[in-house]
Amino acid sequence: MVKMIYNPVAGQRHHRRFSKIVKLLKANFKKLEILETNGKGHAIAIAQGLEKNIDLLLIAGGDGTINEVLNGVNNKKIVIGIIPIGTANVFANELGIPKNPNHLITTLMQGKIEQLSIGNVNNKKFIQMAGLGFDAHVVRDVSKSLKNKIGKLAYVYESVREIIRHKKVKYEVSVGKKKYQASSVIIANGHYYGGRFICAPDASPKDPFLHICLFQHFGRLNCLKYSIALILGLIPKLKSVKIIKVKNFKVSDPQGEPIQADGDILESLPAIFSISKNKFNFLTAY
Repeated sequence: MVKMIYNPVAGQRHHRRFSKIVKLLKANFKKLEILETNGKGHAIAIAQGLEKNIDLLLIAGGDGTINEVLNGVNNKKIVIGIIPIGTANVFANELGIPKNPNHLITTLMQGKIEQLSIGNVNNKKFIQMAGLGFDAHVVRDVSKSLKNKIGKLAYVYESVREIIRHKKVKYEVSVGKKKYQASSVIIANGHYYGGRFICAPDASPKDPFLHICLFQHFGRLNCLKYSIALILGLIPKLKSVKIIKVKNFKVSDPQGEPIQADGDILESLPAIFSISKNKFNFLTAY
């Protein structure tokens, strides 16, 4: 039995491509049931109610939809396939999942099954990335209607607004007995960030560690510098960015600051981040 959890909001900008994917899936899988979400948090509820005898669980949406499914699914042995129809599709990029319908079906039929690690923040799961500071503020404030209309460009627009109205925030990060201060923090479970940008080049969901990127300079100009460095792929080369490989760490202050995870606001400070002991089975192209 094959079931698909489908986010129609994520798929509305890719309706033609998704329709072709569904047609190809029905030609290859005799028993395909599509379960459509109807709002934020619904994918969690659907995943919680899934039977244990599913051969393959397909997730059609973006990183936020995948995040919700993993926070709901109880069967850790289930094999999961990704159909990337979201805005950034960062996790799909990480796994090498193609967008072309024919190539995608080949991956779902013949791809490798990999056991991959995921992250936790205050006992909630995230798959690819989490963030505090600049990116969390952008995710919190980005217009959903604009995001549905112009996709990734909505984040570019909101990033410019965030730089203009930037206010200094100092995050208190504890790694074991060591303490750090940062203007922003990115937590990577994979090397791709925000699409195909790279913050932590050695991070991988195949590796049971999180990679923390600590942005240690403050102010509007440094915020702009970090944004340009991200676009140019220079973040790992900056001396003011410290990258630490960890199993777990804490961020205590400022309390109440938002935490984005996989492109949605998931939690707020204080928070404990860790790599999950449980792994999930994903179909990958590598």
